[in-house]
Amino acid sequence: MSALKQLGFKDKKNFYQVFGLQVSQQELDSVFLYVGLGLLGNKFAVPAEVLSNAKVNKGAYVLSESARLVFGNFGSVFLGIMVILTCFTTTVGLIVATSEFFNEKIPQLSYRKFMLLSSTIVGFAIANVGLQSVIQFSVPMLLFLYPITIALVLIVIEQIRCTIKIRNAINYAIVTLISILSVVGAYI
Repeated sequence: MSALKQLGFKDKKNFYQVFGLQVSQQELDSVFLYVGLGLLGNKFAVPAEVLSNAKVNKGAYVLSESARLVFGNFGSVFLGIMVILTCFTTTVGLIVATSEFFNEKIPQLSYRKFMLLSSTIVGFAIANVGLQSVIQFSVPMLLFLYPITIALVLIVIEQIRCTIKIRNAINYAIVTLISILSVVGAYI
């Protein structure tokens, strides 16, 4: 409770109100963004030679060409700046979260060393593998983890807390089994 007061919140109720408003706004912004991107991808005309070329990333093509059409030559610069900023914020968040986690688990290594390790070694490895390889590797893991995470979040949000721990374990086991089957089914 003292940490909440240090951040300027009066009580837990005030924290949940502010947090709820922020999350709701972020979710609305995300819906607006992704619906807009979906409409853009659906309505933007892509030439047949681009569609038939397997080496061309269709999503990147649609984004870059639509930015160029709307903003002119500055569109490519604008899109580049936006991609850098969004990737930068995500990268900083991931580096901080992993560094804090591993620093708690292995206190012998400092937070700063974990930051350097995660930002350099992992960054170099991912950069050398290539984006398509990272996406191909990530999709099965995400197909596996998303249902489990969604189930966990829904249980926490609804505050469904069983006094019998085996019931929660059974729920998680069922969702995990469904996740595994969906990944296997997608690649058979």
